[in-house]
Amino acid sequence: MRDPDGGVRAIIAEGYDITELKSAEKTLKESTERLRLAMQASRMGTWEWDIERHQVMWSPETLRIFGVSAEDFGGTYKDYLGFVAPERRVEVDAFVEQFLSDANESAVINYEHEIVRGDGERGWIEIRGMTFVNPQGRPSRMTGVCVDITARKQAEAERRGLEAQLRQAQKLEAVGQLAGGVAHDFNNILTVIIGNIQLSVEKVRNALGAEHNVVHSMEQIDEAARRASALTRQLLAFSHRDVTQPRVLSLNSTLTGLDKMLRRLISEDIEFNLVADPQLRSIRADAGRIEQVVVNLVVNAVHAMPNGGRLTLETRNVILDEECTRSDVEAQTGPHVLLAVSDTGHGMDAATRERIFEPFFTTKPTDKGTGLGLSTVHGIVKQSGGHIMVESEPGQGTTFKIYLPAIDQAPADEAPAQQPIATPGGHETILLCEDDDPVRELIAETLRAGGYQVITAGRAEEALAAVDAHVGTLDLLITDVIVPDMNGRMLSDRVGVVRPGLRTLFISGYASDVIAHHGVLEEGVEFLEKPFTRQGLLRKVRNVLEKVEAAS
Repeated sequence: MRDPDGGVRAIIAEGYDITELKSAEKTLKESTERLRLAMQASRMGTWEWDIERHQVMWSPETLRIFGVSAEDFGGTYKDYLGFVAPERRVEVDAFVEQFLSDANESAVINYEHEIVRGDGERGWIEIRGMTFVNPQGRPSRMTGVCVDITARKQAEAERRGLEAQLRQAQKLEAVGQLAGGVAHDFNNILTVIIGNIQLSVEKVRNALGAEHNVVHSMEQIDEAARRASALTRQLLAFSHRDVTQPRVLSLNSTLTGLDKMLRRLISEDIEFNLVADPQLRSIRADAGRIEQVVVNLVVNAVHAMPNGGRLTLETRNVILDEECTRSDVEAQTGPHVLLAVSDTGHGMDAATRERIFEPFFTTKPTDKGTGLGLSTVHGIVKQSGGHIMVESEPGQGTTFKIYLPAIDQAPADEAPAQQPIATPGGHETILLCEDDDPVRELIAETLRAGGYQVITAGRAEEALAAVDAHVGTLDLLITDVIVPDMNGRMLSDRVGVVRPGLRTLFISGYASDVIAHHGVLEEGVEFLEKPFTRQGLLRKVRNVLEKVEAAS
């Protein structure tokens, strides 16, 4: 209050307690900041679109999702469309236009699409918003949130990929089980065909002469049966039931040994390079099977480059961590040896890549391949404890990457070649247990022709009874792995109780888990795979018997 001269006479004041107001403001500010941080952490931003003024406002979090500044982003719907993935712009624009034409008060929009960020990287966003209308009932404003769903989309794509790999692995495993089941019976049939053809052709050749048409026809039957046997063996390799005897080896040495053969397979217009890591670790595998893998892949690469190109074989040490194995259901973590076979050929599309390891699937003409090459490669790699991946695009060439577990052992010395047995026969007594009558008769006839004494049995119980009834020595048990009343291993163990030290030769169309683990023979097990030739049987029997003599 002032006096007439303008001086201050008194001050009147009112005081208000605003503690609650300040506390509320502080709480609101803190809540707003927490909400902002939460939206930033969740990759969520806000936006508002003034449809009538053609203006769009974006929060800083939204701009961060798009990877641009406010100046670079712009402030119109057209500017926003410029960040939509080019192949999706027409689709997104049509969706928004249709939504606006149908929208009413509080209508909710929710859609997702791919974007291209300011740095060129791609991502995914989800747009959610609510509509407000003007007095005429037309949409005038929309507001909502923008969510970065890139991680979710990547996880979904990864899951779909893993599910597809799992389905493919299950399909291949089912076909493998079918192949293994069929192989036993089919190889029994081939054993009888090959054995009897070989026996008969000798008699016919002696009677009619080597140039007679009947002899030629029988030789063609023999050759056809052998080709059928090779196909069956490829199926068994695909199904992981082929017989292998792994040892410690150097992949570099294997490739060096194959060099001359590979160069004969490769035409002059293809540049061939071998890039080998001199510090490459050892692997445990069957050398012959690994050579088969390399040759198959090289042949495929050559066929993919009819007009020439470049073929590269590379080896190196790698360590697969969880990140590396996340996209492959068959991969295992740990140290591995990598074999990469790359070509600059015509490549493959996605549909072809998905089926290349299926048996009998081929892109070659019917007279150029069986479709078992890559399925065999897949089976051998899996049986060796590894896994295989393929990278290929049409016109961009193909790379097969094979990962085999690395081990810290020096490669084993090469085993000296066995001298062929001049006269694969003998006089020992052999107990033969085989439930297939024609196969049993053929084996018994072959052994007796070789000078052996043979006791036959069609079932395991018959074999045990024959052991009890035989008063002389028994030198060898030959038994099918699968017999009706017990498996061959059980029979061998039972006979071993009453005939200690008796060796067993197992025969079968495939090595079941009775004597092997996924086709890998147990150490010390003697096995002869059906179908076999008469000479092959006699040589194997003589070899096993001589091992017994050497041990005694």
